[in-house]
Amino acid sequence: MLSIVLTGMEIANLMGKDLPCVDGDGKQEFDKIETIKKYIKWGVRLFQIPFMITCVVLAAKLRFIVNNNYSCSDNITNDLLDNIGD
Repeated sequence: MLSIVLTGMEIANLMGKDLPCVDGDGKQEFDKIETIKKYIKWGVRLFQIPFMITCVVLAAKLRFIVNNNYSCSDNITNDLLDNIGD
């Protein structure tokens, strides 16, 4: 749905129509858009933090499992798993 709206806005912009998404003109409009982009960027970064922490925790658990609970049928695989754990 969003891609359809954005595509329509892009086509209208290419046809020379200025869509009144943000009030202002020229430099003032550009500054407002930059401010909005900054807030969206920081919002997305804050949204990503719990997922990044979860990935680090799960990777640490996987390393613990590989270090302590493996026993394969051949020494080559055991050596590879030992290197992954380090």
